[in-house]
Amino acid sequence: MKRFFLGLVFLTATSVAAQNPETPSIPLTVTNIGVPCPDCKEGERVPIHSVARALHRTYQWPGAYWEANIKGTSFDLILNGKTNIFSVYVDGKKVDTQSKPIYTTFHYSRLSEGPHHIRVEAQTESQGSSFMGVSRILVRDTDSVLPAPAPRARQIEYICDSDMVGYANTSTKRECTKAEVFETTDSHKAYPAQVAHKYNADFQLNAYSGIGIVSNYDGSEPDRPMPVLYARVLFDDPTPYDRKGWAPQVIVIALGGNDFSTPLKPGEKWKDVAALRADWEATFLTFLADIRAQNPKAFILIGLQDGFNEDYFAASKSVLTAYKATGDTKIDAVVYPKLESTACDWHPSLNDHKTMADIVASFIDQRPNIWQGK
Repeated sequence: MKRFFLGLVFLTATSVAAQNPETPSIPLTVTNIGVPCPDCKEGERVPIHSVARALHRTYQWPGAYWEANIKGTSFDLILNGKTNIFSVYVDGKKVDTQSKPIYTTFHYSRLSEGPHHIRVEAQTESQGSSFMGVSRILVRDTDSVLPAPAPRARQIEYICDSDMVGYANTSTKRECTKAEVFETTDSHKAYPAQVAHKYNADFQLNAYSGIGIVSNYDGSEPDRPMPVLYARVLFDDPTPYDRKGWAPQVIVIALGGNDFSTPLKPGEKWKDVAALRADWEATFLTFLADIRAQNPKAFILIGLQDGFNEDYFAASKSVLTAYKATGDTKIDAVVYPKLESTACDWHPSLNDHKTMADIVASFIDQRPNIWQGK
């Protein structure tokens, strides 16, 4: 049967590079084939490596990425993610960006014979809806199928709010529309990804803008603080995450800024900041104990933001002291200095993310046995 094409568009690497300056000029053609034809014969499916949390191949936490290896001069990439932006890399070079694709096939051709490494990154945040991301990667025949990249020996997990998400981190202004925040957020340019790349580690980014330990930003979504969402694969589905195959040697946690960032409102369950702080400390200690129970060998590193809020900073240090008093020796903290915060809504800039990445990396470098669970 004749293959059905919708919205045929040809993009050369040059035209893509005009929209994205970091895209190298290489001889590659991107063809938007449209919705896959249900009655047409597809190419051969390529196995994919991914460590992001997924339920029935759907994702919601930020920072997801998919990797595959192929031979040959072309491949098909089927993307489905109307609430995200996807960056496509071939052999470490960015070749394409696709925004809000809805079950669309993109054909990449004019490659050398290979082999080639393909990586697709979910760039922005999708709080309101889950997405499939990479539905599948196809090649012309079985000879072009190579094994998926092996899981990396090193694994890092991050638990945080908008700072780790990379909220509008590529923006150069503080006043932004929601659309601008969406377009300028790039989780793979945030400091968690930077640190993971430095150590060639797989990483999970379990972060959610506005989230807190007991109180989210401005009291929003009171039934969805981090200890509730963290256990889940998808935000609106109570199905717990199965950690099989995921055993990070390092877990970085940076939470608390949202809990103390806005005044308490009438109707919230704390009568004053002292009550909020007491609840926050008790809940955080329990959360740390739960994380430790699931990751007995991991080193837990808490990131603290200097100069943000006195209650937040004091409560964080109190929790660290109390938890160390239990005898756990594989936990510590780093302090991030006052940041530029020149991105949208006073969020960290790319320079800030580099600063935080350097601080975390310096801590890890001082403990070379950290990757052996020591």
